[in-house]
Amino acid sequence: MATLFIFLFFFAVGYVARCALRPWKPCPHCQGTGRVASRTGRGGHLCHRCDATGLRLRSGRKAWNTYRRLTRDA
Repeated sequence: MATLFIFLFFFAVGYVARCALRPWKPCPHCQGTGRVASRTGRGGHLCHRCDATGLRLRSGRKAWNTYRRLTRDA
């Protein structure tokens, strides 16, 4: 049981460090290209989930930004 807690602790520390150092991740919808292929294979369109940048903000960073915004305004 202690091994599980140690593993979870290091996993959490690693994720926090990753959110701080690299807050952006490749968009899973367009695989980081910014474009989504059409179903017919011809042409395509810009990815609406990442606004054609190919990058999305990590969920941990979104939570941190929300926390900072709420505590700063209070």
